[in-house]
Amino acid sequence: MTTVFLLSWLIGVCLGLDVRQSPSDLVTNPGDNVQISCSHDRKDYRVMLWYQRSPGDTARKLIGYLYYQEVRIEKPYEEQFSIAGDLGVCLGLDVRHSPCELVTNPGDNVQISCSHDRTGYWQMLWYQRSPGDTAMKLIGYLYFKDATMEASYDKEFEITGDLGGKAGDSVQLVCTHGQTDYRVMLWYQQSPTDQALKLIGYVQHSQIYYEELSREHFNITGDLSGNKAKNGSLFIVDLTESEHSAVYYCAARYAH
Repeated sequence: MTTVFLLSWLIGVCLGLDVRQSPSDLVTNPGDNVQISCSHDRKDYRVMLWYQRSPGDTARKLIGYLYYQEVRIEKPYEEQFSIAGDLGVCLGLDVRHSPCELVTNPGDNVQISCSHDRTGYWQMLWYQRSPGDTAMKLIGYLYFKDATMEASYDKEFEITGDLGGKAGDSVQLVCTHGQTDYRVMLWYQQSPTDQALKLIGYVQHSQIYYEELSREHFNITGDLSGNKAKNGSLFIVDLTESEHSAVYYCAARYAH
């Protein structure tokens, strides 16, 4: 009997960042070597993380990450995985930590704050690097308001914060793709208490169409004409928790 592995993953589009992985699917045999490539166009992203999610398991397990040219792989994956790349050049994001230095006694509680001015960054990662060690160890990360801790740190560390929008804010979500003959871009909303996707509206060529109840809260822009990469935006006007707390989806298709 021959065992065959099927590997597949998602290509992500999130708030203007088009993350491309190739090939999109692989059918391999035991013992084969496999290379998966990941690329994006953001010049100020210096960390690339690789995760594994097994069939039937919703948990994402961190394989390792690339920081500039420095590779760190989690111990269970060191023998079977290798990561390569170069995320160097210049860093365009000003990230501020406070306080800069701390002198404390054993048993003290310490709070470190992190801030930046990029409104479209919804994930914040915390790392630890011990004296004399070049490795950065992931403590955990914040995604919007949800904190995820590495198991070895969850007893001594706590991550809090809210990277989402505040009441009264205006929020822009950006959707891009390279399918030049797709002339329709649709925006959907999925509320926390409802699994149904509700159509907000769509762009067809350069014409904007809204569902009747969406006009007051949303503004859609985009021009899908021409033979170039497509992009459009969904603006949420005057953010309110009751109306706008949801997951938003962008879809694209041919014009009928």
